[in-house]
Amino acid sequence: MGADVPHGRQAKSKARIGQYLDLLAQDPVKRMADLEIYIPPGPRLGDLVIQAEGVAKSYGENLLYDDLSFKVPPAAIVGIIGPNGAGRRPSSG
Repeated sequence: MGADVPHGRQAKSKARIGQYLDLLAQDPVKRMADLEIYIPPGPRLGDLVIQAEGVAKSYGENLLYDDLSFKVPPAAIVGIIGPNGAGRRPSSG
């Protein structure tokens, strides 16, 4: 999916997340009345999806980045840019 995500698709995605959060906010007893089998949601594991500190990446003698640190919060939009064939796979290697 490119950087130019259609507004409608983005709105649908945000709406789905909103509906999920609304379901979580409902009273569990009320939800259980409508269900045959109830599996409670697990605990929130934190406010970060990804946290990286001091990351370095090189291809042979070519250093791409060194001492890179970043945090990715929930619902963040992350894009990796570069020309075709540049190896935009941050987890590769």
